[in-house]
Amino acid sequence: MAPQLFSIEQAPRNVPPWESILDDLGRPPVHRVARVLGVSRSTVYRWNTDGSGPRVACLALFWLTSWGRSSVHTQATNDAVMAVQLARALNEDRERLAARLDQAKHENQALAGALATAQLRQIAPSLPTPNPITWPRLDPAQPWPLLEVAP
Repeated sequence: MAPQLFSIEQAPRNVPPWESILDDLGRPPVHRVARVLGVSRSTVYRWNTDGSGPRVACLALFWLTSWGRSSVHTQATNDAVMAVQLARALNEDRERLAARLDQAKHENQALAGALATAQLRQIAPSLPTPNPITWPRLDPAQPWPLLEVAP
């Protein structure tokens, strides 16, 4: 599952009216609104006189309002929470798969040992098993064992 952090569907469906947007922005001067939107002052004066601007202008200014900033902040918080949860889930999957891999390695080693033993028995079934090596007993009173050296 890949998170979809940015999407056109996240644009607001409803934007506040032109007058409410300007009120929230502190009634900026016409020349500043015109510069931000890339339109002439007369266009902004006309929108102010009509009491409404086109949806694209309202949408552009919406992101500067407290509502738009709140929306962006909320979405960023939700995206961060989702990313952390995804990272945790992926880490749990990684740990589970690493444990399964270790288990498979151990099973493979055991099977390889059993196979090698079976193959050796097939190759040399009559060979005697070697006697274990016997080591001299150490006397705690004597620091070194006495070893006989052949001349």
